[in-house]
Amino acid sequence: MKQSQGLNLGRFLLCLFLSVLILLSLSFQDRDQGGGLAWGLGITIVLGLNVYLVFGWLWQWQNWLDQGTGSGRSPWGSNGQWCLIPDLWVIPTPLGLGGDHQIPWAGVLASITSPGSNSGSVDSAVSTPCPVALPPDSTTPRTIPPDHYFSPYTPHLDDGMDQQRMDQQRMDKRMDMQRMEHRINDRESGDSPPGAEGFDSLAPQPNQGHPSPYHPNSQGWGRFFELSLDLLCTANFNGYFVHLNPSWERVLGHDRHTLRTTPFVEFVHPDDRIQTLTELKKLTTGQSILSFENRYRCREGHYRWLAWVATPFVEDALVYAVARDITDRKQQEERLHLMERAMGHARNGIIITDATKPHNPAIYANPAVTQITGYSPEEILGSNCRLFQGNDIQQKDLGTLRQAIRFGQSCNVVLRNYRRDGSFFWNELHIAPIYDEQQRLTHFVGIQNDITEQKRTETELLNNEFHLRIIVNTISDGLLIVDEAGLILFVNPAAEFMFGRSAPDLLNQVFGLPFVANKQVEVCIHNPQRWLITEMTTAQVVWRDQPAFLVSLRDVTDRRTAEEALIKKEEQFRLIFDMAPTGMAIADIQGSLIHVNQALCDILGYDADTLQTLTLQDITHPSDRTLWQQVHHSLMLGSGENMARLEQRFMNQKGKVIYTLFQVTLLRDEEGEPVQVISQFVDISDRKETEAALQANEQFLVSIFDNIEEFIFVIDVLGDQDLRYVSLNPAYEQITGLKTALWE
Repeated sequence: MKQSQGLNLGRFLLCLFLSVLILLSLSFQDRDQGGGLAWGLGITIVLGLNVYLVFGWLWQWQNWLDQGTGSGRSPWGSNGQWCLIPDLWVIPTPLGLGGDHQIPWAGVLASITSPGSNSGSVDSAVSTPCPVALPPDSTTPRTIPPDHYFSPYTPHLDDGMDQQRMDQQRMDKRMDMQRMEHRINDRESGDSPPGAEGFDSLAPQPNQGHPSPYHPNSQGWGRFFELSLDLLCTANFNGYFVHLNPSWERVLGHDRHTLRTTPFVEFVHPDDRIQTLTELKKLTTGQSILSFENRYRCREGHYRWLAWVATPFVEDALVYAVARDITDRKQQEERLHLMERAMGHARNGIIITDATKPHNPAIYANPAVTQITGYSPEEILGSNCRLFQGNDIQQKDLGTLRQAIRFGQSCNVVLRNYRRDGSFFWNELHIAPIYDEQQRLTHFVGIQNDITEQKRTETELLNNEFHLRIIVNTISDGLLIVDEAGLILFVNPAAEFMFGRSAPDLLNQVFGLPFVANKQVEVCIHNPQRWLITEMTTAQVVWRDQPAFLVSLRDVTDRRTAEEALIKKEEQFRLIFDMAPTGMAIADIQGSLIHVNQALCDILGYDADTLQTLTLQDITHPSDRTLWQQVHHSLMLGSGENMARLEQRFMNQKGKVIYTLFQVTLLRDEEGEPVQVISQFVDISDRKETEAALQANEQFLVSIFDNIEEFIFVIDVLGDQDLRYVSLNPAYEQITGLKTALWE
């Protein structure tokens, strides 16, 4: 290496020495004696040497920049070595190679090892002889010593087999170096993944040379491998990682030894393993993976999403892959998807408009907008929301809405909108602006709420409130609102009349009467004119967001007076009922006795308690029961009057027949329905006995009158006419031959 460095430096000094020598020799020439030509020729040679030297370096530097540090040629030459003289010198073909073919001439390179190289690693390994492309008639490839370097050569006349053979040799050498370095690294680390032993036996034995410029351990690219925020790796087809950069430990938490010695499918989420193995099978066939996502288990047990790009090198039995942690993106996508689903299922209409475009066109509308308005998404998107206003553009809140949009502000308005079929609905609209990071207005979000039913309810409530106010103001009951401290907060006109004072005099005054919520009590109120008897009912209410009591006062003075009069009448009736000489009873509509007086008890021989367990049917004589049923049925039907009078026989407790003059009166309520039966019993048993005796005497006298032999006649002397025979016995008729009928 030192010899090469000296040789290269010597050439540089030789060029410099020749340039100085030519300049010195020309300085002694007499320009006036024809030395001008020699002087010009010398200057041209010197400038040519220096221009060649400078432009050669510049060409090598530009070539390195254009092709990149991994594959291009740098000013430091191959393997980080500095080149003092450009290495592309083209000279005529040596004798024996034939024709005008040209090949690169091996410029001798003095190399100095770069400070960043590691002489103990594969990167600093001694270069193997490099094959050189030869003309088509050559059969044996030439090799150049390791300390020489050649630029790529492309034949001018034939791009056939020689070019293909040269490319294949380069590819074979690169793969051999990669295999060798993998094997060396695994053996030195002592953590060769299972299955690697078979890989060593299958891999071709590489020559000693430089590693691939793309290998993780290659100079320059290794630094990118270590510093990358993405997860870089290589893996074999047996399912194990071979190389891993530090990002794996940072993202997953596992150390690289664990990751390399464990089949990577064990880190994959169980739900993603089948798809992962399917993608791995594609890699074994040489197909690349440009987009694949799965979940890897972290050390703490949770999983993170990784997005993969992988390329297989089947000849190397390796996969080069890059994974990117997209967990945050996945979570954000899930949140966005959740928000989109929530917006799609929201009952309120949601519209997003683009504020950066003229007329604020809608760019999103959830299904609720279609449900509320009847317009399809195609009709809504790209249109302004004025679509829902129809011709009703003179609304007060539209000005508020336009001003909010103009100044990029939020607002809440209630608008009259119209559906696609022309029907009307109330739209409670809330809009909010959206600004980007530069505080530029980009969008508006509008939330629609169909409040037609609410408006209808509010209208009904207003109507009900109006009607209720009328009722409160016209009702005869006094109504007051009293707070928990006992102060009067509200009175209606009836309450003013009851207290004999106006509302301003009563408000904020102490009510002064004790009351219990949800209970009715009777209180007396002193009116300037008289005392009032009132029924007071209270209930707990909320009055202007404060707990209070609603007090209802009903004037029952007149009712109480009437009740007292009725009570007196009832007492009088009861006294008459009980003291009446005739029997009296009150029965229900089925005939069951409810009340009986003492006279009835005396007539029938029962006590009151016993009678009240019987019915009218029970005490009626069996021969008269059919007649009673007919009378009762006729009264119930209302076909006649509500009263019936008849002679009816009843049976007393001892079984004796009691003749009565029986009168029944049916009482009906306000609706005309029968409620009670009042019965009166006049005992006519004595009269019936007298009538029977008189009838018997009459029959006896008639028998004497008809059978006596003397004649007897009766003359009416009290009449207005002359004396007239009233009756003649048979004996008289026989003697006189006269008939009683002739005298009548």
